[in-house]
Amino acid sequence: MGLFRLIRLLSETTLSVSREENSLLVAIPSADVIHDEVFAMDALSAPGLDGFSGRFFQRCWEIVGRDVVLLVQDFFHSRVVTPGLNSNFIVLLPKMRDSITIDQFRPIVLGNFLFKVSSKILADRLAQIAARIVSPQQFGFIRDRHVKDCIALTSDCVNVLHKKCYGGNVAMKIDIRKAFDTLD
Repeated sequence: MGLFRLIRLLSETTLSVSREENSLLVAIPSADVIHDEVFAMDALSAPGLDGFSGRFFQRCWEIVGRDVVLLVQDFFHSRVVTPGLNSNFIVLLPKMRDSITIDQFRPIVLGNFLFKVSSKILADRLAQIAARIVSPQQFGFIRDRHVKDCIALTSDCVNVLHKKCYGGNVAMKIDIRKAFDTLD
């Protein structure tokens, strides 16, 4: 696709996020917002590569608070993550004693607390508009939409599979229980 065609296509596309909403999404958070987010997060969450948990930042806020605020604000100002801040450990936790095969482990990601703070602020802002900009057929990660609500939709889709259309039909069943025991 040429650049001219791409520009024309984009000019005919309606914006999902208004300029005002985008300004709110990328606005630099105040020191109070950052403070409140740090203290609202789980102090006992697993530490990331830096070894610091939420408890450290909460208990040492008088010493590190100003630097935390500057780091989070810099992320929103520059729109660049400080190198190493989003480095994570992927850890496999055994689901049972003497686990051997991969399906007997639960993967978790240990991320740096400070990156979680920036991510949470952004996620809270996105949550305000997510239900409007995410397709109604997508159920995960949107408040008041539940995966269990997909049963009727899935049933309708399976019924459509009995009809010949689009040159053939394919259905895939993906079992996510192998990684996660419980889904709410």
